[in-house]
Formats: sequence, structure tokens, C-alpha cells
Amino acid sequence: TSATTPNSASSRASGSTEASAAGTNEAVATSRSGRASGEQAVFALLAAEQALNHEASFQLLSSVGRKAYPSLAVWTRRRRDEARITGFVREVVKGPDVVVLVEHTPGINPFVGLRFAQEHQTWHTRKQLSGWLVDPDPQIEPIVPSDAGVTAVAKGWVSARQSCNDAAARERQAAGTLIDVSAGAAQLCGASAGAVFLVPFGNSWRVLSTGN
Repeated sequence: TSATTPNSASSRASGSTEASAAGTNEAVATSRSGRASGEQAVFALLAAEQALNHEASFQLLSSVGRKAYPSLAVWTRRRRDEARITGFVREVVKGPDVVVLVEHTPGINPFVGLRFAQEHQTWHTRKQLSGWLVDPDPQIEPIVPSDAGVTAVAKGWVSARQSCNDAAARERQAAGTLIDVSAGAAQLCGASAGAVFLVPFGNSWRVLSTGN
């Protein structure tokens, strides 16, 4: 007759838990959730990303995607660098390529840069054993708004700064804190009104004011 000691029972339970966790991670890493069409696969991936469900979107990656992003952790880090999706609409399907209008909350990120409100994304799909799956990293064409309203917004921002109205100024800013190389924004507070000029500066505009 053999007796089971508490320590040996605990050891077996721990080993069982670890094996279960390892099995779960392996299932996430190898499972595929193919769809009946490339369009359905892209829509499912974007819906998962909009819900911040990176595990679900990872399962929709093709073999090309799994080679580029071999684990859920690597895929999650990649997707966290992207602007969060707030909506998307089908535009056109060209064979295995699905073009989607994707919407984001616009803004400026100090690491990524300017984030536009809308962009065209072209996702390439491929039919594999489990169905249609999606290649990662779509071709992106941002929709750049017209410069027609730049002058009015800039003048409104300068006027708000001259009036020391921080709330009104922030409403006209793409980010709560401006990334500036000078103290010009703070110096406008209490300054007299003057002419406002916009000077092209790289991919943006530099605001110059003649106020005293």
C-alpha cells in the first residue's frame, strides 16, 4: 500500500496547472480562425482591434503574419503602437486585397507623430487551410484635410492665447501640450493683438504673430 504525502499531491497539482497554462499559450499561438472570404477576415480583424482584442485579431493572421509576428506578445506590442480604431467601412475588394476606410481619433503622438482622423487601408488576404486569413501591416494612405481652415484656426488660437484663455486655445490644438521649440505660446498671454502669419514648416505650419 502506498501513501500520498501532501507535498507530492501539491507538486502534481502545480505541475498540472503549469501544463494547462502552457497548453493554453500553445493553442493561442498555433490556432487559426479562417473566414469564408477575405473581406470577412479583414472585418473580423478590424472589429477585434477596435475592441482591443489582440488575441482574436492574432488568430486571423496568415502564415506570413505569423512569421512576422510569431507570438501574441509581439503582435500586441505592434498593434499598441497604432492609433485606436473608432470605426471602419468597406470601400472596395480587388481580388485578395480589401480596401477599408478606417477612422481614428485624430491627434499628435510624440513618438508616432500626426494621426489623421481617416485613412484608406489596403489589407492583403490569402486562402489557407482554415479559410481566408489576413497578412499584417496594410498599405496606408492617410486622408489629409484641406488647408482651407488653417488660417482661421491659427488666428483663433493666437487670439485665445492673447486673452490668456487656455481652455479656448486647447480646443484648437491637436494635443493638450504643444511640442514647441520656444516659449512663444506662453509669451502671447496678455500681448496686444497683431497680425498673424502662417509659414510652411516641413509637414506643418509655423505661427508668427506681430503682437507686442
